[in-house]
Amino acid sequence: MKDKIKTFIDSKTFYIILSIVLAICAWLLVLSYTNPIKSRTMEIQIDFLNKDAPANLDLQDQTVTYPKIATVTVSGRQDVLNNLAASELEVTVDLSEITKAGTTKLKVSKPTCERLGVTINDYYPKTIEFTYDTVIRKNLEIRIKQDNALLKEGYAFASVTPTLSSIPVSGLASLLDSCSHVEVNLEDSIKPGTLDSNKTAAFLGRFISTTGEDITHRFNTEQITVNIQIAKKVNLTYTLSGNPATDYYVSNQGISPGYVLVTGNYDVLKNLVALSVGNLSVAGKQSTTELSVDVSTKLPAGVSLVNKTTAKITAEIRALQTKTFTVNAADINLAGTMEQFDYTLTPESLTVTVKGKEDDINKLTLASMEPTLDLQGKDATGTYNIVLNFPKLDKNCKLADEYVFTVVIANKESTEATPSPINLEEPNEEGQGA
Repeated sequence: MKDKIKTFIDSKTFYIILSIVLAICAWLLVLSYTNPIKSRTMEIQIDFLNKDAPANLDLQDQTVTYPKIATVTVSGRQDVLNNLAASELEVTVDLSEITKAGTTKLKVSKPTCERLGVTINDYYPKTIEFTYDTVIRKNLEIRIKQDNALLKEGYAFASVTPTLSSIPVSGLASLLDSCSHVEVNLEDSIKPGTLDSNKTAAFLGRFISTTGEDITHRFNTEQITVNIQIAKKVNLTYTLSGNPATDYYVSNQGISPGYVLVTGNYDVLKNLVALSVGNLSVAGKQSTTELSVDVSTKLPAGVSLVNKTTAKITAEIRALQTKTFTVNAADINLAGTMEQFDYTLTPESLTVTVKGKEDDINKLTLASMEPTLDLQGKDATGTYNIVLNFPKLDKNCKLADEYVFTVVIANKESTEATPSPINLEEPNEEGQGA
């Protein structure tokens, strides 16, 4: 074996092979210095394939922005990279993968290069997000926004209605789905305090989102025609006649509704402020009484009601309440007394009954009524029957009966001292009385 190896080494063939290997190594060594392996970053135009595919599905591109250039890092011999053109690399995104509305993340293909000796090391981006939407048609409800401040004093809105209850709007699904309704604000075209007659006018509709925001700027302008009917507010009045039964009173009264809305001849309406609908008699009544009136029968010519109205006049009738007080002689104020007389009252007390409305009767106290006997002009002794009166009694209350005290007037007894008897005895020897 050793002989064979030695023979091969000594042969001409061995030296030829060795020369070739050394030559290759030398060439590679020289090449590594003169044409080394390098890396290079290049910007490559992305090729978007099947651009019409989403449109064929009625999808519209709503992507705000997305990259159209890919950054690619390649490596290879310096002379190859120096001559490498961007057109020799290819980066693609296939839009046929977009099949529904919404956001879709598409893969950016790995770059390819036709030139030999070029290696793709990395690239960016690797994915791109696209947003597509569909066009739909939707009926949006029309809503009216009105303010009573637009009306002249004494007037009211009878009805405010758009000629259409809704309008059809075409647009992107995402936009229309976020829209709640179309709003018409009368304040946009009508000055406050000016409306006093019917009006038909066109207003610009505002598109309002489901969160209440005005998103009109995202839609085409829409004009909405609105019919405005104005009515005058006319107060209803009435009268009460007669008096309830004895010891009864009208505790409350009123008419419902208190006003009606009327339309018609402007000249008639401008002078119509109140409308009398009837008289309710309470004569002899002991309980609540009512009267219903068809208001339409009370209207002047040329005027009609916005809504059919029956007015009800009501008078609530209650019995007077009673309250009793024990009046003692000592509680009575004697008016007009004279110093030379003594006054004696009988009986010692009386029970007094007062009638009145519940609220008034509950406030009464004996002290607040000031029970009084008037003795003016009684300037001689004797016995007198004097009617008890209450000068501070509430005017809405009254005594149930007449109450009398007997007053005895007598001269006051003399209170002068009896004089001491005079001593008339003879004086004693010392000149003094015994």
